[in-house]
Amino acid sequence: MTLLRVYNKNGNDVASNNQYRYSDLMQDFFGDSMRNYSAPKVNIIERNESFEVQIALPGIKRDDIKINVDKDIMTVSHSVSQENNEECYTRKEFDFNDFERSFNLPESVNTEKISAGMQDGILNIYLSKKEESIDKGPKEIKIS
Repeated sequence: MTLLRVYNKNGNDVASNNQYRYSDLMQDFFGDSMRNYSAPKVNIIERNESFEVQIALPGIKRDDIKINVDKDIMTVSHSVSQENNEECYTRKEFDFNDFERSFNLPESVNTEKISAGMQDGILNIYLSKKEESIDKGPKEIKIS
């Protein structure tokens, strides 16, 4: 029993079409605005003394990336200059769009000790933890 029927913009029932994909459903619902949105994929690794944020940015030059920290928010952004590009593509599946991605930093991050590097299309941002936030393991207390 189908509780919800979903129809595309042509009025066809998408549940009856086994070839219909989730991306097609999203495209039908959001329209062309969905096509222009891209956010880079991110991995965040927590280590004892730091965090590492890995952001996949293939094809983007390091000089075109900005990293800003304001209080407890780190923002990574990329802006593409709008040139008059009259290229005639026979197929175009990717583009280097503008993006901005923000991260709330935990209180344990020392914002004075943030560094970044880029290698093989991966931006690595290293966030050192404050000394008092580093787990030093169990401590034995002597009884006097």
